[in-house]
Amino acid sequence: MQQVLSQSEIDALLTGLADGDFKTNLDISAGDDDVLGYDLANQDRIIRGRMPTLDIIHDRFVRMFRLTLSSSLRKVIDIGVRSTELVKFGEFVNTLPVPSSLNLFRMNPLRGTGELENKTDGRDFTSIEQKIIKRIAIQALEDLYSAWRPVFAVNISYARSEVNPQFVSIVPQSEMVIVVTFDIEMGKAPMSMILCIPFSMIEPVRTQLQSGFQSDMSEMDSITFSRFRKNLTEAGVTMVVELGRAEINVREFLSLREGDVIRLDQEADQPLIVKVEGVPKMTGMIGGFKGQQSVKIKGLLYKPPHGEDFT
Repeated sequence: MQQVLSQSEIDALLTGLADGDFKTNLDISAGDDDVLGYDLANQDRIIRGRMPTLDIIHDRFVRMFRLTLSSSLRKVIDIGVRSTELVKFGEFVNTLPVPSSLNLFRMNPLRGTGELENKTDGRDFTSIEQKIIKRIAIQALEDLYSAWRPVFAVNISYARSEVNPQFVSIVPQSEMVIVVTFDIEMGKAPMSMILCIPFSMIEPVRTQLQSGFQSDMSEMDSITFSRFRKNLTEAGVTMVVELGRAEINVREFLSLREGDVIRLDQEADQPLIVKVEGVPKMTGMIGGFKGQQSVKIKGLLYKPPHGEDFT
């Protein structure tokens, strides 16, 4: 319990302070070694606050680029955002190996130049690899444009490529940049891609980026769905026509010879089951067309979507 001073003790304390009987400060030496400089113009001291809209833009970009890359390479690709950091450009450049695949781009009317970097294994790129990387980089920039469009109308254009990070000076070494690292999984070959955007480039739209999506969400969902449907209709599927089935024992199987006939459970004049990716979807009759075995569709085992044009 705290002790409460009486009125006489309070009067004595005030009298002592007025007469100088009590010291109210300590003699502390403030030498030059104890003084730290404070640069009010230093960017890493004035940048505050999250930018949730920018995070959503990058999430949308991941979804779009995943579909684009999977369709272009004709295999399943998985892409995710590993981290988003705010660092000085000089520190970022020092982390890049030589050679690196550095693809520079512009975002007009925002000033400055951005950078798209792909990790490499430390060897030089062949001319074929450079062409493939440039094509993929341009596709990535197209998806980045689509992700940005509902928030701010930017025109993203490919500028040039470099392999030595020291030759890339998009901003001064001390300027802050936003570094977004993406993990790309392509089978058993994991890799990463880095998006570097100068903070000064997005400064004019910082207010929009610090506020959340509102009506733009529905527009971006529409764009994502449209691209998903387009890529989905171009995906390949496996179709199998099942002639029938039969059960035999091991002795019968081992005694099979050329010319033997196996009776199936399917009647000769009955339609066959047509499977798509292992799922029964149609029925059809076996026949021939231009010298090749073919199947004529007789009926559907599923309800087709109405009002959708997938052609």
